[in-house]
Amino acid sequence: MHSIQTKITAVTITAIILSILFAGGIGITALNRVGNADSTREITLISENRRQTLNEYMTKIEQSVNMVAHYAVEELDSVRLAQADVIGADGYVLRSEVPDKLTDGQRALNGYLYSYSSNVKNVFQTVANHTPGVITYYYRMNSQISRQEQGFLVTRINTPAFVENPVTDLYAFEEDDTEHVGWYYTPLKAGHPVWMGPYYNDNLNVSMFSYIVPIYKTGTFMGVIGMDIDYNTIVDQIKGVSIYKTGYACLTDSDGVIVYHPTLESGHNISTVDERLTSAIQSLSNNSASEIVEYSYEGVEKKAACTTLENGLKLIVTVPLSEINSVAREMANKVILLAILIVLCASLFITSITRRIVLPLRRLTDASVAVMNADYDVDLNYRVSNDEVGILTNAFQHLVDHLKIHISDLNSKAYKDSLTSVRNKAGYEIFTRKINDQISNNTSEEALEFAVIMFDCNDLKEINDTYGHEKGDVYLQNSCRTICRTFVHSPVFRIGGDEFVAILQGEDYEHREERFRDFMKKQEEEPDSIPPWERMSVAGGMAVFEPGKDQSLEEVLKRADKLMYENKKMWHDKSQRDVRPSVQD
Repeated sequence: MHSIQTKITAVTITAIILSILFAGGIGITALNRVGNADSTREITLISENRRQTLNEYMTKIEQSVNMVAHYAVEELDSVRLAQADVIGADGYVLRSEVPDKLTDGQRALNGYLYSYSSNVKNVFQTVANHTPGVITYYYRMNSQISRQEQGFLVTRINTPAFVENPVTDLYAFEEDDTEHVGWYYTPLKAGHPVWMGPYYNDNLNVSMFSYIVPIYKTGTFMGVIGMDIDYNTIVDQIKGVSIYKTGYACLTDSDGVIVYHPTLESGHNISTVDERLTSAIQSLSNNSASEIVEYSYEGVEKKAACTTLENGLKLIVTVPLSEINSVAREMANKVILLAILIVLCASLFITSITRRIVLPLRRLTDASVAVMNADYDVDLNYRVSNDEVGILTNAFQHLVDHLKIHISDLNSKAYKDSLTSVRNKAGYEIFTRKINDQISNNTSEEALEFAVIMFDCNDLKEINDTYGHEKGDVYLQNSCRTICRTFVHSPVFRIGGDEFVAILQGEDYEHREERFRDFMKKQEEEPDSIPPWERMSVAGGMAVFEPGKDQSLEEVLKRADKLMYENKKMWHDKSQRDVRPSVQD
């Protein structure tokens, strides 16, 4: 008489064998299709992820150049252009247009353009320093406007810092000389911002990608503003793509001309590989998802995902079909082996462990789902320590407990500046969004009241260079400590290396002028005998939020920042050391 346990085991094993025989035939046949679908998803995912990474980078380049271009247009004085009789200049320079003698209006315009170009260059320098991969930024003015003041060209090629270079003489090259002046005439002819590249710039002897914006004012072409990116900045991200054993990524232009390929030379058309690949590339739109195409190259059947980048280039991620199928075959072998092991092991363990495992595993599953949904308050209530499930359960419980503490600690540190312990720029951005939401949603009769103070620590660079960065850190900590002690009822943020912002509220807001002046007065009262890094020297500017006029905190900050720079300028003027701080109310 067989026991119930034996019968259950026999029935279970028989069911498993029958299931394997029935499902195995269907499963193995379908496994190739599954592997093919998985490979499609994988190369599509890699293609989309790489496209997103590159597009985010190129979008940052576009935003940087567009911001400077907007500033350049806004700063132009159309009256001065009219006085110099240059309104309507189209940008197409001719040697015959070189004036023999300058008019008074043109001389005045040259002086104005010198100051204007310097202002734009200063803004561009700040933007370029915060934009990775940039090797060149420039503003090449229309030579019809002025032959004397023609903009600037700043490069960082084989040097750690940006260096200013002479601008290209447009009169020295023909209009169709792309290698020398294509960056000027291409956006001029297009009439809108353009991406160029890759191309070899003969002026700088480097291959590059460029994003260039034409500048117009009152119907007058003023010139072009652009940034250049080293060719390798983009290509290196393509070289890093690997999939399966020999899969790779390559890059072409919209016509299929190779920009980068691990085995083919640049400049050749991808049609030499397979016309199906060329057709897929040319059919892609700028915003379309990755398109899957199968083609043959040197007798090897391949599958590729093709997509379009922000600058119009085509990204191709490709892998041999044989490698895809080999993965499917390996998976099939593993499934068969696993099925055999299941049959052998089930007869020994299914009866003895089913009851003990099901309940704790169900609890583990529920706890895992809770943790996946960011709920770390789980208690498994399973404390048996003499089996694997008990050990796993206890280990999982400890892991969740430590994870809960770690995440809480990370959240507290994520928005704190490690040097000064005040909130950092990320914390400032969150606070700014809250304030802006209050401004947008404030429909009550009680007006929102706050003021912004922009602080900038003077002479930090000199202290770092003379006494070392450790003293510079002490200087920043002392300055921050004084700011916090003065405005004890208001949040203080470190938003840059030597820049702090205080948002005055409540009592600090009500006594803002008195406390701001007390803060500035403390600097004057410090004795000259103390070391420079212990002496506070902070420029500041305060602006008050004006309901109905200010639509965001950023507008108040801009006024405070402007007043701070005025105060900073006066601070360094030894003849005006007794000047009062800059306050706008």
